[in-house]
Amino acid sequence: MIIIKNKKKITNSDIETIAKLEQEIFPDNFFDVNDLENLFFPINFYCLFFEHQNTIIGYCLFFENNLEAEIYKIGVLKKYQKQKIGSKMLDFLKNNYQSIHIEVSDKDNKKEFYLKNDFAIIYKRNKYYTDESNAIVMKWEEK
Repeated sequence: MIIIKNKKKITNSDIETIAKLEQEIFPDNFFDVNDLENLFFPINFYCLFFEHQNTIIGYCLFFENNLEAEIYKIGVLKKYQKQKIGSKMLDFLKNNYQSIHIEVSDKDNKKEFYLKNDFAIIYKRNKYYTDESNAIVMKWEEK
């Protein structure tokens, strides 16, 4: 089941859950509770939760601007990866927005995931990140 919450509906418990997922999914680069509280400050910031048997196993943090979404971060617990949960969350966004943007590092394989989900590469920012990896800006657009 997919649940979506914004600043008005997100609870402290939700933020703590996301922080725990962040630590498990991204142990080298995670958001803590304070980081997440700051992210939820703008009214147009949302979290899409993916629940399985009443447990949150994935999430997508994104900004909304009219009919566009900009994904900030998407994560799925390791034991549930390769089960198309990330793709299901993207499909939910595709059904609710006319376009979706994402920026990923070329250092990892996230680019391939988005290409498989009908995103196109718009441009590359050379040596954008502190580790000097390139940023790949991608977009999906309703046809």
